[in-house]
Amino acid sequence: MSAQSRPVITFLLLVFVLSVAVSLFARQTSPQLSKATGSIAGMKLTPTPAATETSEVHAPDGSATLILRAVKNTDGTTTYVFTASGLTGTKFLPMGTSRKIFIKTVGPLASMMIPANTWSPENRYVFLEEKDGTGAKRYYVIQTNGEPFAAEKEYLEVTEPFAAKKTGFMFREATGWASPTLLIITTDKDAQTRGPSYWFEIPSGAFLQLAR
Repeated sequence: MSAQSRPVITFLLLVFVLSVAVSLFARQTSPQLSKATGSIAGMKLTPTPAATETSEVHAPDGSATLILRAVKNTDGTTTYVFTASGLTGTKFLPMGTSRKIFIKTVGPLASMMIPANTWSPENRYVFLEEKDGTGAKRYYVIQTNGEPFAAEKEYLEVTEPFAAKKTGFMFREATGWASPTLLIITTDKDAQTRGPSYWFEIPSGAFLQLAR
């Protein structure tokens, strides 16, 4: 073999060795890539947790709190969970007591909230506000001890019973408490004129018009 041909042969051998090494590396890594790809494709994906929002309103005397937890569901609805909690203890909410007192799921355009004046004196009742897609409001009165009203009513609805009385005034909103059993509501006579205020008496459900 001539001295001139040796570098050429050496170069060809080097190319051959590199080719074999690349081929072996590809064979070793290819099954791993396939396996990894297969595991990702077959993986059971964990659903994204539903978005939640919370808010709370304390009783004026600091003895209790009402907590709202809003869970946004994947179908566009929202589930509202209201929990009453005794902080220092009363006859209606002993210290350390925590009760889910109201749960409701509403449509995509509706919402619920805790009014600022939700707690009645003595902390026996709270009232809750629901608003539909048009802005119309509904109110519910709940017992904080979790017990139903007479006739096994879970709550007292305020808005529809007032409309059924046909007073000639339109329900506007509930604003707070006049006594441990009297919820104040306001009305409109028409779009431009305010109507009289009323007391909603609990638990009878009677409406008492106030002097204007």
